[in-house]
Amino acid sequence: MEKKVKYKVFVSSLLNSSGKNEISVILRDLYSRIKDNLKETNSIELIPLKNTSDIWMRDYMPIQIDEKTFVTYEYKPDYLCCEERHKYITNRFSSPIKIKSNKEIYTNKEELELPLYQPNVTIRECHLILDGGNVVVCGDKIILTDKVFIENRPKTPEYVIGELKRAFGKDVIIIPSDPYEIEYARENYELPLCHADGVLAPINDDTIIISDYGKDPKGYVPALMNVLTRYFKPENIKQFNFGENWTEDAWVYINFLRVDDLILIPEIEYDKRDKDGNLDPSHQDYLEKLKACNAEAKRQLNIFSGVENIVGIDTTALTLGINKNGKGINSNCGGALHCISWEVKEEECTKG
Repeated sequence: MEKKVKYKVFVSSLLNSSGKNEISVILRDLYSRIKDNLKETNSIELIPLKNTSDIWMRDYMPIQIDEKTFVTYEYKPDYLCCEERHKYITNRFSSPIKIKSNKEIYTNKEELELPLYQPNVTIRECHLILDGGNVVVCGDKIILTDKVFIENRPKTPEYVIGELKRAFGKDVIIIPSDPYEIEYARENYELPLCHADGVLAPINDDTIIISDYGKDPKGYVPALMNVLTRYFKPENIKQFNFGENWTEDAWVYINFLRVDDLILIPEIEYDKRDKDGNLDPSHQDYLEKLKACNAEAKRQLNIFSGVENIVGIDTTALTLGINKNGKGINSNCGGALHCISWEVKEEECTKG
């Protein structure tokens, strides 16, 4: 028998709601673009998952570590613990998300179908508070930011690392959290997410790519490299580089979705207008930089990954919470394509 890998991609059905407001229309268009691109590439199916409380599926769904193994965990992030944000916790009354038999998971609402139709699926339970977006799987390693220690107090770092190794069966790499995200959150009286998938992404089992931090006045990239070079060869640590076109929105490109030989990469593009609807000329230089970065990100990712089919998807409303005219329309924003999706690999046996 020849083994072949089959992919399914899930998103929250909230992306494809029937709402009439502007953000609902934009999210439906985003859903359609993702669906169409997946279908055109190896007929990959996009499945809307019902009964979720939030669009950021990566954070609360089980983490797949190989075709037949998933890890569940407790999803109780500190940034959603305030009363007004409890509504966004999908499994707030059942922690962690449970998987029944090999086919179904459930939350506090109703059962969610998880189509794992091959036999002998293994479900491991990690006895920690985790966000799926803070667990980047790269071959025999998992990468998390040190936020995992904060969310699991009073457990010691030694206990946390030991539990991660036990549950995932992989080497554990702890990187420092993004200081720029922490500073932004503090200035806006928020708690930072500090997710590893906003910092880096795997290219293959031995290679990663990290985001471009511009002039990096806080020295974050050297701090990252100090950790990552203990586990990866320096030549296998790639980095986006946008030069003088770098903007504070350049982090978004690291949050791409790769499924088989297709990469969907986020793009940002918007105007700024005054109250009369006239274009703000001071924004034009920034807009040109955004356009240049959109093109350059695809070019560099092609070189780093060897993937030819790289498609840009506009995530401005999803990422920044604004429409094309720079008007605020979405308060539940801050992520991109990797954050809203959950891909599943399945083994499919074919006759050899």
